Amino acid sequence: MHAHRSELDFWHFLPVKPEVETSFKRWSLIVIALLALLVAGVFVAGLGSLTLHSPVAASAPPRAIHHLAHHG
Repeated sequence: MHAHRSELDFWHFLPVKPEVETSFKRWSLIVIALLALLVAGVFVAGLGSLTLHSPVAASAPPRAIHHLAHHG
C-alpha cells in the first residue's frame, strides 16, 4: 500500500530573523520580570495579612489609643 502525500510531508521550523529573535528574548525577559514582581507582591501581601491577623498583633492594644486614654 502506498503512503499518502500528506504522510510524507514533514513540518520544519524556519529560522527566525536575528532582530525578531532579539525582540522575543527582550519581551520574554520583561514578562518574566513582571511575573516575578507580581509573585513577590502577593507574597508580601500574604505576609502582611498574616502579621495583621496574628494572635500576638490582636492581643496587643495599639499604643496611641492606650496613651490617649490615660492622659486625656
